[in-house]
Amino acid sequence: MLPPPGHFGSTSRRCISGVDDVTGEALIQREDDKPEFVKQRLEEYTSITDPLKGFYDDLEILQVFHGTESNEIWPRVHKYLQNYLTALSGPF
Repeated sequence: MLPPPGHFGSTSRRCISGVDDVTGEALIQREDDKPEFVKQRLEEYTSITDPLKGFYDDLEILQVFHGTESNEIWPRVHKYLQNYLTALSGPF
């Protein structure tokens, strides 16, 4: 039987809410990791990056990559850059 997600090792250990199940230390949440702060950071990020996206989109060189893991996305980014940069100036 596989352990539940997020747990490693013995499955006989009882999990206690608010306590690290490996070290037994109390879990904490930093103020800047609360939902309202994360939302604010994402809004700031969007307000800063949207103009850049528009700039590169207007130049018709914006490329969007979708995925959830860098080992999934990076090969596509690398391939795109190889083709794009080679077309501009030769192999890199």
